Amino acid sequence: MIVTIGIWCAAFLTLAIFSFLYKDNPFYRFAEHLFTGVSAAYWMVVAFWNQIHPNLFGNLWWPDWFLRKWPEFTYVLVDEVHVGGEILPGNALVDGSLSPEVLASAELVNIISPIYYIPLVLGILFFTRLIPKISYLSRWPLAFVMGMAAGLRLYSFLQSNAMMQISSTVNPAPIMGQGFLAWLNFLIVAIGVFTGLIYFYFSKEHKGVFGQLSRVGVLFLMLSFGAAFGYTVMARISLLLGRFQFLGGWLGGIFGN
Repeated sequence: MIVTIGIWCAAFLTLAIFSFLYKDNPFYRFAEHLFTGVSAAYWMVVAFWNQIHPNLFGNLWWPDWFLRKWPEFTYVLVDEVHVGGEILPGNALVDGSLSPEVLASAELVNIISPIYYIPLVLGILFFTRLIPKISYLSRWPLAFVMGMAAGLRLYSFLQSNAMMQISSTVNPAPIMGQGFLAWLNFLIVAIGVFTGLIYFYFSKEHKGVFGQLSRVGVLFLMLSFGAAFGYTVMARISLLLGRFQFLGGWLGGIFGN
């Protein structure tokens, strides 16, 4: 019964989204808002249990009664206990999977890491955005996150998106002895990168040989953009076909075909 209701709800929402092909209407807006709200709630829960829960709450101080009542809310250290035939050694890191009986006899040792109170305070400051009088405080954690993310990712992006690609473009060693097609592909990529960089060099007027090379770079750029756009279109068409197949199965179930 529950599966049948779920199939009918999915069919209704799919048709509601497709109704936008006719014109904007309340059914489409309902499905759009429902999808946006459910997606936001789902990813918020995923982010909480996969990021905030293990990386923050497990390193804060919690009262002993709180740990015993809601062990799944954080991670705790226990003494030697037996769980499903497995002996957990002293100070083993476990979570809320412990049974109430084991939890009642275990000695809970809460980890206290003062450094983790800094991100806790910054996270709370994010919510000051909802209070107009102190909303300016939300700029501090936002600035910290943006600066930290930029600093941490600068090296990794520079290494992976710049240095490694430059090395792969100009270094023929990986394709030594792989035949004519491998060399042809290497030369095409090298010419495309070289002429593409020339197109973005604006300190010299694009005339003569320099201009011809920049136009070749434009051709490579258009091919690259077209391939990326085509891949995106194919992915969306694949999703569309999946919805058509679902509706076909749904209608076949209704009419018994």
